Amino acid sequence: MSEWAAARHFGIARETVKKMLSFSVPPGHRRRAEIKRPKLDGFTEIIDRWLLEDLAQKRKQRHTAKRVFERLRGFSGNYTIVKDYIREHRRRSREMFVPLHHPPGHAQADFGEAAVVIGGVEQTAHFFAFDLPQSDACFVRANAALTAGWELAQFHCSRSGSLDLGVIGDAAEGVGEPGLRVDVVELGGDDE
Repeated sequence: MSEWAAARHFGIARETVKKMLSFSVPPGHRRRAEIKRPKLDGFTEIIDRWLLEDLAQKRKQRHTAKRVFERLRGFSGNYTIVKDYIREHRRRSREMFVPLHHPPGHAQADFGEAAVVIGGVEQTAHFFAFDLPQSDACFVRANAALTAGWELAQFHCSRSGSLDLGVIGDAAEGVGEPGLRVDVVELGGDDE
């Protein structure tokens, strides 16, 4: 079907058809300028502060859009402006997760601290966690002191021989650098 025939069939301008054909996937709506809310702009700092303070409150005690609207003194706008602003604020501040993809032979490693009770005494233990996402195999080891290198050196493979892995790790403070990437790690298979 030609551009002219498509424009005629759908009842839209030929330039619109031309724009549509220039994208393999529709680009969606894009704003050219920031949203202007002349009535609300003087109140956004107050609303943002209230919503930030709400994070320390129990969920049922937090401000609803209606309650924020009722509390705004001197605001001459309507409820919909406030409701839309709060919806957008909450959408922007929502925690997002990025799905991770790990090809076979790659692993994740991380360091951390945990409160533990040993012999009735609460103390801090430093731990190392090693995960093979493809097999769901994991290894966790805790120590009283944080030391560099002991974690991988003391990890024992379940097989004999060695295993070459690409390891992506998040280094502990004072141990390597954050975002540490070790391309090949040889892990011994002999048990001590």
